[in-house]
Amino acid sequence: VGVFYLILTGKHKWKVFGGIVVAFAILFLLAPYLVRHAEEYNRFTLSDASALHRVESWLVCFRLIRDNFFFGIGFNTLPYVLPRYGYLAGGGSAFGLDGGLLAIFALSGVLGLAGYCYLIGKVLLTSRWIYANSDDRLYRVIAKGASASLLVIVTSSFFTSALLYLFIMEFYWVAFALLNVLYILSKRPATNPARRRPYPSVQKTANFGRRPVPVTSSIR
Repeated sequence: VGVFYLILTGKHKWKVFGGIVVAFAILFLLAPYLVRHAEEYNRFTLSDASALHRVESWLVCFRLIRDNFFFGIGFNTLPYVLPRYGYLAGGGSAFGLDGGLLAIFALSGVLGLAGYCYLIGKVLLTSRWIYANSDDRLYRVIAKGASASLLVIVTSSFFTSALLYLFIMEFYWVAFALLNVLYILSKRPATNPARRRPYPSVQKTANFGRRPVPVTSSIR
């Protein structure tokens, strides 16, 4: 997802699209070999324990959302709420719930989900504004990287609890703060003297709006 975002917002997207078409053509030719190996590892069924765990987490999220739509169940309450739905979990997994924004919806309700979606949208719009309006190449690189990494985290969190991992939260909160600082700096007027609008001279300012006085010679 992050790579596709970088491609769509890049300058050479048509060349990259050509490379993607070639890559898909190669994958199509290798499909019989890849499918055979995927079937050996049960990648097309739900018999895999990892896939079953994720589907079960999504179903739990839907049940929690249905019963706690507006305010959710709150954070760090899963070990006390899940037994009411017939689910038992011990250790650190008792406090985790896969599903990304679905988990946010279940924990904080529709109000919390709206806040998260507002934050995500604001980050994407801010990074887009910086990339389109800033003259600093470093600012543009940071803005595009922040938005691409955000899309990666949100997408991957539907299959893990990445959105609520502490070390990942530290990364993107710092990235969001840096993005906001760059946005403020980008909106300031340019401080480069070569780009400043030249100010009129003192003499021109003093004579502005006055009619020129004819000069006559006193020598006859």
